[in-house]
Amino acid sequence: MRVAAVAKTMAGQEEFLQDICFRLEQAQAIQKRHYDKNHREVSYAVGDWVLLRLRHRPIASLNHRPTS
Repeated sequence: MRVAAVAKTMAGQEEFLQDICFRLEQAQAIQKRHYDKNHREVSYAVGDWVLLRLRHRPIASLNHRPTS
């Protein structure tokens, strides 16, 4: 009886894990579709000017140089 209960529990866990994997794959596919819809390929060469956004960068990590 114990072996049957363990087998039933293991089967339930396996089914649960398969469901989780399926839902993760669905979520990844949705995210990929959203990313691909808005993505554009960009390449830069040495010497190109770019706009640098420092919104999520702490100020303390920047090199402080005098401007004068």
